[in-house]
Amino acid sequence: MKKIIITGFLLAAAVGSAYAQVYKTGTGNIKFISKTAIEEFSANNDQVTAAFSPKTNAIAFRVPVNAFQFKSALMQKHFQENYMQTAEFPFSTYSGKIEDVAAAQSASANFTKNGTYEVVTKGTHEMHGVKKEITIPGKIIVADGVITLTASMSVLCSDYGINIPAASKKSVSDNIDISINCPLQLSKGK
Repeated sequence: MKKIIITGFLLAAAVGSAYAQVYKTGTGNIKFISKTAIEEFSANNDQVTAAFSPKTNAIAFRVPVNAFQFKSALMQKHFQENYMQTAEFPFSTYSGKIEDVAAAQSASANFTKNGTYEVVTKGTHEMHGVKKEITIPGKIIVADGVITLTASMSVLCSDYGINIPAASKKSVSDNIDISINCPLQLSKGK
């Protein structure tokens, strides 16, 4: 419980001061796909916490790894226990800032107007107990007061210490494609 409270505090601090406008969600979506020559499988997670501060250009995500849903309960069990060890590593996080300052300033000036802004963020991604500095291209879409963060990226399981057993290497790819879609609302509280 203490870990959850600390993570929540850090997420809030990462996206700005108590008086800055912060857009948040607790129901963002992340999907991933693993493709090999003989098998493809995917999982979906609708319990992603995300926050964005237009004033500071900070973006943060917190993903409960055990919330990924698979078509098969057996796949889900193997994912949680054999690959991600969710009992030990329950969350994946990302905390970063928009790196393209010109795009960020342009986007910040127009967050009251509908539009699509291509951005690049740079920050720290932690998954399976491994932290890596990564750069993620994405979009910030503004539509009628809702800010949606979208991005597509790929990660290598081996970069995060996630071991694919030799018996599964033909059916589970080291390269995982990830798509992010998080509609955010302006937070009313401090």
